[in-house]
Amino acid sequence: MRKLSFTIVVFLFALSHTLLAGKDTKKEQLLKLIEDRSFTIENFQMADAQQNQIFLGAPHNALFISGDDFVFQTSFNGLEIAGMPQENGLGGMTLVGKILNYQINNADKKGILNINVLASTQTYGHITFNVSFYNDFTARTIVRGFDGLKMFMLGNVKEGNTVGFEAGPSF
Repeated sequence: MRKLSFTIVVFLFALSHTLLAGKDTKKEQLLKLIEDRSFTIENFQMADAQQNQIFLGAPHNALFISGDDFVFQTSFNGLEIAGMPQENGLGGMTLVGKILNYQINNADKKGILNINVLASTQTYGHITFNVSFYNDFTARTIVRGFDGLKMFMLGNVKEGNTVGFEAGPSF
């Protein structure tokens, strides 16, 4: 009986150590993507400033960051959303531009990593992305434009550019 109890304790200790190591590995992978500035957030949910929520379809709802470049695209799949721009031929908008400031904030008490991005487009002007990255490779993005635009996006984080952005007018 003692031998069985000892075996169970050793097994549980090894299992807990493995699970904790896996959590650290995910966090390290996520931090590497953020530090390398090479990721896509494929958004599946959006809310406007009044918290009106819609579920988005793939693949044209994403934020892609690569080095100092970014693409932010929305497509509301034919839904008419009051106050939401719909200029890209997909029922949404496509913003293409350069990152002016990219700040990584240390993880908070819950292990959430945050970045603040100030970016610029040639025609739309400045835009900010405040992104919270969670250990399960999801992210919550707050998008703010100079003209009062404010959107909340929720999506999955992927490595590199996983979205084929549609051609259409970009701002």
